[in-house]
Amino acid sequence: MNNYKEYPQINFSDFTEKRGRLTVVDFRKDLPFEINRVFWITNVGSEETRGNHAHRTCYEVVIAVSGCFKVKLSTDGKNFLEYTLDDPTKGLIIAPYVWCQLYDFSSNSVCLCLASEEYISTGYIHTLDEFALEVCK
Repeated sequence: MNNYKEYPQINFSDFTEKRGRLTVVDFRKDLPFEINRVFWITNVGSEETRGNHAHRTCYEVVIAVSGCFKVKLSTDGKNFLEYTLDDPTKGLIIAPYVWCQLYDFSSNSVCLCLASEEYISTGYIHTLDEFALEVCK
């Protein structure tokens, strides 16, 4: 279990010129895990939330490649830290046994997620009560 006072963030290389901005994720250099799944979340209503779970073994990095949204994280289900993701050159690492909720999505937001594992339904903890029981073992 991880007990971060702050959750680790990653800064990606970016290059801006008259033709636009290029942001690069060098998987072997920038990420602390091997990527086995990539997905993105779009068209989330401003009152909706995503995530609302923790992983037992999977690591993820979430990135706001467009727009912005907030992320609430906890290692105990009681104390939460909040982050605003609004810069495509920054990613937030979410380790196993960290409760994650994404919310307050702007209308043009795109949340990119880089995950260390393929989807495995038994790898998820879906309620805060279940999460609190597992992390207090």
